[in-house]
Amino acid sequence: MASGAGTGGPGDDGSDPRDGMNDPLPEGFDPSSVNLEDASEDLLWKVLPHTEGSRRAETLYVLGSRLARNERWEQAVVCAEESVSEWENAGNSSGLVHGLLAAATCRSQLEDHGAAIGHYLRGIELLETYGPESELAEALGRLGGVYIDAEQLSDALDCLRRSLGLIEQWDLPAETGALHQRIAHVLHRLDHSSQEVLDELLAARSDFALAKDLGQVMDANDQLARHFDAQGDFETAAIYLEENLHLAKSIGRSEALGVAHYRYAGALRLSDRYDEAFAHIESARGHLRDAGDHERMLWCDLEQVWCLQRAGRTREAIELLETLWVAVRIVGSSHEVHAVINDLYPDAIARGDVDIRERLCRQARAWGEEHDDEALVDRYTIELGLVHLDAGRHDDAESLLEHSSEKDGHQPAFRTVETDALLQSGLAELSLHRGDAASAAMALAGVSTDSPISAHVLARIHRTRGLINEALVKGSGVADLAMAAQIWTNLGWRHEVAATLAQLTGKDSAAE
Repeated sequence: MASGAGTGGPGDDGSDPRDGMNDPLPEGFDPSSVNLEDASEDLLWKVLPHTEGSRRAETLYVLGSRLARNERWEQAVVCAEESVSEWENAGNSSGLVHGLLAAATCRSQLEDHGAAIGHYLRGIELLETYGPESELAEALGRLGGVYIDAEQLSDALDCLRRSLGLIEQWDLPAETGALHQRIAHVLHRLDHSSQEVLDELLAARSDFALAKDLGQVMDANDQLARHFDAQGDFETAAIYLEENLHLAKSIGRSEALGVAHYRYAGALRLSDRYDEAFAHIESARGHLRDAGDHERMLWCDLEQVWCLQRAGRTREAIELLETLWVAVRIVGSSHEVHAVINDLYPDAIARGDVDIRERLCRQARAWGEEHDDEALVDRYTIELGLVHLDAGRHDDAESLLEHSSEKDGHQPAFRTVETDALLQSGLAELSLHRGDAASAAMALAGVSTDSPISAHVLARIHRTRGLINEALVKGSGVADLAMAAQIWTNLGWRHEVAATLAQLTGKDSAAE
């Protein structure tokens, strides 16, 4: 359907123009004289009952377009599908195609993917017979998008490639670039080879460069950088993002410059070029401040947290996060909060910093409670219980861990395998503290070391199991304790290695 401004919708007094459909037209008024494209929505509703055949179909189509412009999709789709019936009865194949494509657009907007696909397939079959190829190429591309939304990725790939094959006949680099990008996305989702995805991304970038669309070239560079990030090739990713800095300077907008500096800072962080990263974070923050983009300024602050963390300056990262916490709660997303917490918390464990661990746990629980994030609250309630255990505050640990334990034999749906493993480990350690090694063994019995859990969690499970076995039979826990020490050695967590080795040798690591 056509796009653009329209005057559709209820009148200023809240009335619906359809209320006047059956009002008599002025005496002598000829409905066939109405220019449908220029007519108001109110007039179209009045004229509609006085039309038939192709004229009625055209009136319905134009009326549906007006409704679609105002995103009144439920009404628009009725008009579009009625126009399909009228054009079909009139034997007008050109009009039928337009009605089908309009109906498909409305159905896709209503997320009725099955009906949308059906309309597109009928329209495409007619276009394959009667043309024109330009409309066929567009319809195939749009059908590919609906297939993506419907998770029918193989069908999407076929449509997008057919559309690309047609459009490549003409000199339309912007359109072919967009198709190459979408094909790359689908290939990635279908787990095709990294090289196939890369070839499509490079083709998209080349086409956007031919189209002299700097914004699209920057977007292509950004996608290429993400592709190389996923391959662990951070230096190549940084090259593409550095080019975006130069392109952003050509564009000259503060927002574009800010985003370019921010993204480049992330690439530098991943390449362990911290000093340069901090400088670009400051530049990004300044440009985004000029643009009044407070949400992306928060991105800069979070990037600085991650940069401090990766540079080993965990305490500074935690202190910065505490100053940002209110802003994160207002502007940030669940993804950002989870990423920050889950990056910083293991560092605090590695350094044996109980105070920072406790502060992070309390922050995570507060954010989760405010945002009904049950999984985050559950994980960091259990983590806080483990903090208390590690600090020797067994009563505090017991109140948290017992509260988090399974109720009525059912595990909460939001609890992950990893979080449950931590809970069972904590409950086992509480039983050990009470001198009940048998109950501790039962608590840990259901935890598998083959489960998909983080290395440091696996190490804790091995340590707990080793302590249980030692309590049951002296010397039987050596293998598990040694495994825990090895995992922590691989992670470079010296504090945990020292504590575990002390348990192996029966020494007090704190005394040393």
